[in-house]
Amino acid sequence: MAIDSHTIIDAFSESGVSRPELERRLAEYALGIIYALENSEITIERAMGDLFNLDFYRAAKRNRLSKKLIELLEWGMELEDVEAISSAASVESFAKIRQLARGILAKH
Repeated sequence: MAIDSHTIIDAFSESGVSRPELERRLAEYALGIIYALENSEITIERAMGDLFNLDFYRAAKRNRLSKKLIELLEWGMELEDVEAISSAASVESFAKIRQLARGILAKH
């Protein structure tokens, strides 16, 4: 399997950051992105480019990150579609991503 794009997941993994530490950092990053989205500080497109995209998802799978982290990325990758449906659906997705991130942080 060819590596798609070098992500911060790959960079941290290659630098020797442990899996739990990497997951903690990504959970914190996701919480920051959700906060910024809720406060209209960034766009969905920026969030997708920064974290919630196929390259990050594949890197997370390659590096065997937790199911919760994979699920968090899946929810994030759907944000653009959810936003098109309704703002209430976006709020629900933000809450789910926040819940998953907090679960990861509580574990680590």
